[in-house]
Amino acid sequence: MTSTPGTRSGGVLAGLTLLAAATLLVLGVSTQVARGDDSTGVDAVLERMRGAYAAETAVQASFVQTNTGVSYFEPMVMKGTLALKKPRSIRMQYTSPRAKTYLSDGTTLWIVDEADKTVQRSAGNSEAVGRMFDFLTGSADVKKDFVVTPEVGDEKVDGLDVLRMKPKAPDAGIALVFVHVHPETGLVHGVVTTTPFGDRSATVLSNIETGVDLPDEGFVYTDREGFTIVDID
Repeated sequence: MTSTPGTRSGGVLAGLTLLAAATLLVLGVSTQVARGDDSTGVDAVLERMRGAYAAETAVQASFVQTNTGVSYFEPMVMKGTLALKKPRSIRMQYTSPRAKTYLSDGTTLWIVDEADKTVQRSAGNSEAVGRMFDFLTGSADVKKDFVVTPEVGDEKVDGLDVLRMKPKAPDAGIALVFVHVHPETGLVHGVVTTTPFGDRSATVLSNIETGVDLPDEGFVYTDREGFTIVDID
């Protein structure tokens, strides 16, 4: 194993985008709900999401992610497993079409590429990662940063509540987020993100397990023989 400096900050940005979508997908978001103020139904859906995951410390699931748009000659379908543990730990493991794992304990991000035997590591962005995880795991108010409305257009899904979230401030990576929520359980079944330049990423969960015991060491990279660590801060 060797460790070398690097300047490929794009790897971190791509990783954070995926982690953000994944964390939102599984752990949900919170909001400050004003009693008697639920004319659109948004507050009720957000409160069901918050309640569904409030007592959970860890969640795991399988996922299928389909990416389309101007950046793709044809749809890219990726499959894998996802594990999250409060407050800031995540493991997103792609098994197809390329074996790649995103790991974070909330302070350091590792992107492990099995084929290249490389590990991109970022610790310098720990504060930004922490703020993102605090927001996405329910420690912040989603309405502070997003305009949240019910989706009534093309992203509406029969049998599910779909929330449309638009960043209040311009965001280079996210134009809109659509969250699919089960109307009875409050569990999130899917998330769609779109970018300002026309890409779309749709992630669907299955085999969701709550109440699982996930050890902390599963969210930290352990040195492996033959793998090169590239610091990309």
